[in-house]
Amino acid sequence: MLDITRLPLQDGTVRLRPLTRADAAAYAEGTTDPAVRARAHLPEAEYTPESVAAMADGVVREGLQRGDLAVLTIADAGTDEFAGSLVIFDVSQDEAEVGFWLHPRSRGRGVAGSALQLSARFATASGLHALTARTVPDNTAAQAVLSRSGFVETGRGRGTTPSGQDVEMVHYRRDLRATTTLDWSVTWHAGHPSPAHDPAPKIQTHWVADDLVVLRQNKSVHFEAPFMFLILGRSRALLIDTGATADPEDFPLRQVVDELIDSWWSGDVPHAHELLVAHTHGHGDHRAADGQFADRPRTTVVGHSLPEVLAHYGFGDWPATPRQLDLGERVLDVIPAPGHHPSATAFYDRRTGLLLTGDSLYPGRLYVEDWEAFVASVDRLVTWSQEHPISYAVGCHIELSAAGQEYPMGTTHHPDEPPLQMPASALTELQTAVREIDGQQGRHAFDRFRVWHLL
Repeated sequence: MLDITRLPLQDGTVRLRPLTRADAAAYAEGTTDPAVRARAHLPEAEYTPESVAAMADGVVREGLQRGDLAVLTIADAGTDEFAGSLVIFDVSQDEAEVGFWLHPRSRGRGVAGSALQLSARFATASGLHALTARTVPDNTAAQAVLSRSGFVETGRGRGTTPSGQDVEMVHYRRDLRATTTLDWSVTWHAGHPSPAHDPAPKIQTHWVADDLVVLRQNKSVHFEAPFMFLILGRSRALLIDTGATADPEDFPLRQVVDELIDSWWSGDVPHAHELLVAHTHGHGDHRAADGQFADRPRTTVVGHSLPEVLAHYGFGDWPATPRQLDLGERVLDVIPAPGHHPSATAFYDRRTGLLLTGDSLYPGRLYVEDWEAFVASVDRLVTWSQEHPISYAVGCHIELSAAGQEYPMGTTHHPDEPPLQMPASALTELQTAVREIDGQQGRHAFDRFRVWHLL
């Protein structure tokens, strides 16, 4: 059943909330548009402000209370002005159908796509596993926005619309669970008792999915041994973090990244696709090798200061609302996560369900610079995990042993490390921990991590 307590939801474009009497005039006006009348799922032959107000007080309210029908308003995120309607109906234990239409004045601004993403968040938070949708074959605009929003065409056939018409329909489905198979069968190289005699490569790579590589800097090169992530889309690749060493002789990150990209885009002209180099935050062990990419063709290196991060992603209400990053048929969400560092962000990969948490959560020492910001970021990430399917939370370091003991700071050999990936429940464990600490200065030990809140 649908969980009304999850509403409203919003991003930087729209707010998704229940239809109210205040929307009645705009809703009725929108239904007079010929395109809406022809293609929208409208059970009634005619809508007036009075009938819409009665619907809001009756059918809409009752459906939300039962949890089997959500007639929602797509509203402008800034003004709350009515922009369209989105309905979630035919709710079963695991899935529901979604339909939408826009007021003519709201078309062409990305409103529908944003609303569909919010509907997926609402459905996921309500425990549903999938959303379905239908449209008529000549509604190519709706088909395009559904495809961009993660819906996949599953077939065509005749069907009955809510208004009772028997028509040819194109059927779509979006699985709300992460469907990509992930391969974590890797033993990370954790340094050597004698770093100068370490025979292992300076950078270890592992394909977790067929389009996502996790890289680790050898602890024998730098004790921080940060993890980095290469995510491949159809039009560009994303490299998250560049490690702790600048010198390409000691740390040949660009060479390794180019080889990985070329192997994935085999047959294409080398480096013909764009590369975006971004960061989980601005500390030196996550950006030292930025300079290796400065002269790389078709490459953008995002700055690490807060003003540079805000400008690149277009954050207008930092740290409230995540932003989207499109790599070409692959969308990530960039989630503000300050506290460890002012410009810290987390990255959510919709395809794999991985939440890349940077230095905000990993099996090690979580250093907090700004306590209030850190607490708010943890809450933000927990809420995100409740509204989206999370396969694992993945940070950028390992500093504990498999038995939960801390390795001394600066050591270059960790002979018995736990896995890098952590279950989504680790986020709620961190939330509980910060509530328990309540801002107290000190080193606070918990099973999966340590929280260091020091002056």
